Amino acid sequence: MGVCDAADFSLPSNHAALAFAAVVVIAVATRGGWLTLAALLFAFVVAIARMLEGAHYLHDAAAGALIGLPVPAIMAWAARRTRPRRLGRSH
Repeated sequence: MGVCDAADFSLPSNHAALAFAAVVVIAVATRGGWLTLAALLFAFVVAIARMLEGAHYLHDAAAGALIGLPVPAIMAWAARRTRPRRLGRSH
């Protein structure tokens, strides 16, 4: 296991943020299910791998996850709120 340099500015882990953001994108696109679970497991593997490589501490990876999850979720929510409503066909 590697050791992070104390002078390194590694907060948050960008890899973890992107991996967890991808989970939200996949969840929105597929409406949940096994693919979302697989993406979530993969995101955890990415975060753990960054720590095992010595590139990040636990708090770096956790901060990346805490940023990666809500940002795309808020953006998806906002996109749905501002999307024009479909009008029914009138004959």
